Formats: sequence, structure tokens, C-alpha cells
Amino acid sequence: MIETFIYGNKVDENLCDDLISFFNKNEAFHFEGIVLNKKRGAIVDKNSKESIDMSFDPKNCNVYPIDKYLNELNGVIEKFKVRYNISPEFDAFNILETFNIQKYVPGGGFKTWHSERTNIKSVNRQFAFMTYLNTVENGGTEFLYQNMKMNAVKGVTLIWPSDWTHTHRGIIANKEKYIITGWLGYKQNE
Repeated sequence: MIETFIYGNKVDENLCDDLISFFNKNEAFHFEGIVLNKKRGAIVDKNSKESIDMSFDPKNCNVYPIDKYLNELNGVIEKFKVRYNISPEFDAFNILETFNIQKYVPGGGFKTWHSERTNIKSVNRQFAFMTYLNTVENGGTEFLYQNMKMNAVKGVTLIWPSDWTHTHRGIIANKEKYIITGWLGYKQNE
């Protein structure tokens, strides 16, 4: 068997319900999902990505349920480090940039193949993470080079390398899908 370096574990399913409720109650902070375009920068392009997003600063997340999610995510990260025997000199990564809750309407999603480290602004991204907040039959994530499809199962949290080796896209479903997603990057020296 060939290792894919796509790690999965679960967070509390009740927490997933709380995250969806929090998202839906805070519409004033929603915005249309964006993609990076080589010529035009960050743009809304519904042919590539159709989502409603809400962003969070990892340095200022002391509100429930975001704070609890970050605690649960840190537990998954620690299990990931054990699974891959990541030694302390190489484990200096954490959430360093904003992360998002995303809602995909029926027929929406991240439709195009993409990876998470593609330019100088994303160079510090070491890994991507994503938690499915609800179960969506035939609505998970497809990884191109691993020839894998992951099912969208409530609470499942995935961590994978951010480079082109893990090019992926959403599997477009006819049901609403909610995820929380972001990146783990190298810690800056204080």
C-alpha cells in the first residue's frame, strides 16, 4: 500500500451542529467565497467556487463554539503528529492565517482542481485542514493524484499536505454542505 499522507480523525458531532448554528445566526459576517486568479487576484468566480464564507482570526477566537473547535482540532493535530512520527524539530506549525466556515448551496462547492500552496502569499502553508460539519451523501472531496474520494461525514477532520501533490476539489452535491477549513503554517519566530 502506498501512503497518501491524508489523515482523518473525528471531532464532536454536537460541536458540528453548534458551528452550523453559529454560522447561520451571524449572517452579517458572511461573504461570497473567493478564489485566487493569476491575473486579477482574489475574486468571486462561481464557476470555480460557489460558497458563502465566514472568516476567523486564529489569534482572536475566544467565542463558543469556535474556541472549542480549535481545542478539538489541536487534538486531531497531535494525533496526526503521532501517526506520522513528526519529530519536535519539524512540528513547529499552527494556524497562522484566517480560517473559514463555508456553506455550499446545492450545486455549489469548490468545483475546480486546486492546491493550497500556489504563490508567495501561501508559501508558509504546510498542511490544509478541513472538518465536515454535516454528512452529505456523494458530497465529499476528491484528491486527484491519490485517486481518492473522501465522504463528507459529520465530524470527520482531514489534514493533508498543502502542495500540488494533493490537488483536490469538492464533490458537488444536491444538498447543502458545511465545512470548516484552513491551513497549518510554520510558526514565526517571536
